[in-house]
Amino acid sequence: GTCSFVVTMGLFALYYQVDLEKARTMALTTAVFCEMFIVLSCRSKRNIWEIGFFSNKFLVYSIAIAVGLQLIAIYSPLAGVFGFVPLSAMEILMITAASSSIFIIFEIQKFFQSKKSNEYQVSPFKN
Repeated sequence: GTCSFVVTMGLFALYYQVDLEKARTMALTTAVFCEMFIVLSCRSKRNIWEIGFFSNKFLVYSIAIAVGLQLIAIYSPLAGVFGFVPLSAMEILMITAASSSIFIIFEIQKFFQSKKSNEYQVSPFKN
């Protein structure tokens, strides 16, 4: 939660003085993308490279639908209802990169936790 908050507020602060509507749109989109990356990482205690990125197809489809709905909310007439403004491709890439930092942090943490737990495991076959 803290990582997601920092990333979201960081992008909001970046645009706050320039364009408040864009800052709001960026903040909400960042929060949505952060949650999608958190869900992707928290689905298993094992590292994503061990279990496979697309091993849970329903989760991948759900994430794609959630991201698609967010993009529809930004780029359709619904944007006026929600108070969104269109984002450029560069801004979407910036949001994706910032949001994926949470995924990277979680995966690094899982990697080191697995190394630590393997270090302390005692094999019954060792003499």
